[in-house]
Amino acid sequence: KRPRAEIDKIRNALGKPGLAAKRAVLHCIRYFLDKEC
Repeated sequence: KRPRAEIDKIRNALGKPGLAAKRAVLHCIRYFLDKEC
């Protein structure tokens, strides 16, 4: 539900380190959210 430009910006930022880093970031976010919930 974020603006498309913002999503593209995040995608570009995550795309540079590579897929493995992106997955690690998503995993950390999910872990954090699960922990908070």
